[in-house]
Amino acid sequence: MNKITFWHVFRFACIALVVILYWVSSKGPSAKELILQEAALEAFHGTADSIYHQTQNHNTKTVRVSDGHILELWSEWENLIDVGDSLYKLKGSFQIKVLKRSGRVTVLDYKEIVRTFKN
Repeated sequence: MNKITFWHVFRFACIALVVILYWVSSKGPSAKELILQEAALEAFHGTADSIYHQTQNHNTKTVRVSDGHILELWSEWENLIDVGDSLYKLKGSFQIKVLKRSGRVTVLDYKEIVRTFKN
């Protein structure tokens, strides 16, 4: 009788744990929301001093801006920024403006990036 009670309690605890973990994970912000929240906090203005790959961060292509900001690029943006380009982003905005040496302006939009994400 003692073994049966133990297994019933153990099974109930496991089921309760799974239900609680599912509930907690489904209540938090989505990946889209987290990315947009982070993007809204970013602000920088300067030129792309260097572009390199972060070998310890999945080889992410990264731009060092002259104001000290480090910008990790989404794969869709990797070929759109060159060393010497001017970069500008306001706090609260979801767009990065890239002014090329030729005078052409390219706009990189975080909302376009997350549009393809699933909730």
